Amino acid sequence: MTRIVFDLLEDRLPDGDRKAEIVELRDNNVMMLDLRDRSQDQLVAIIAHELNDYLACRFDVDARKDFERGYSELLQLATAQHRRNQGQVGSDA
Repeated sequence: MTRIVFDLLEDRLPDGDRKAEIVELRDNNVMMLDLRDRSQDQLVAIIAHELNDYLACRFDVDARKDFERGYSELLQLATAQHRRNQGQVGSDA
């Protein structure tokens, strides 16, 4: 699942330093991201809003069922973090 998330981020991020960093981490098998900070919200939003469609386009139903539990939890966490990040934006003003 982690590899899939890194592939999703590479696919969806615009060219630039952030995308290059994600590709470098993935290619060097450093499959870790700390997405708790609001500065990471671009990545969190991609996961929260685009993972389902990404999986549907790349994997058949049987394959998606094999890792549904993991990605369902990931979607819940990403959605909650994105909401938290958006709430922080308003409180900074």
